[in-house]
Amino acid sequence: MVRYIHQEFLCDDADRETDLGAFRLEGPVPEAVRDWKEPLDLFDWPGPSVRSASLSEWEGLVARPRDLEKILSRLSGLDRLILLDDRPKSGNPNAEPFARRHLQALLRRCRQAGVHCEWADADEPIA
Repeated sequence: MVRYIHQEFLCDDADRETDLGAFRLEGPVPEAVRDWKEPLDLFDWPGPSVRSASLSEWEGLVARPRDLEKILSRLSGLDRLILLDDRPKSGNPNAEPFARRHLQALLRRCRQAGVHCEWADADEPIA
């Protein structure tokens, strides 16, 4: 049985020229960063408004381009988004390039939606 890769559009959409190092979070992930599902509110005042998102969660939610558009529309008005790469590491030589292309595509889509985005490994220390 052949399995369909639901996030195939992300692999096609990946900007292979995107330097992941340029979008890597400098320093540790701030402790007070709230989850991406929490709406902007008074706790974001006076700013900046920052949220974090789990890449494994997003990969579970996104099957079609429309799914990603819905997620990104919820993030309008956000000053910064931190994508946490919490996906399991694999020794498979095909898995690493695939994961990198997904991350590149998500960074590109965030930029296109006007969301300033950075990424960090989820196992990095919290400030």
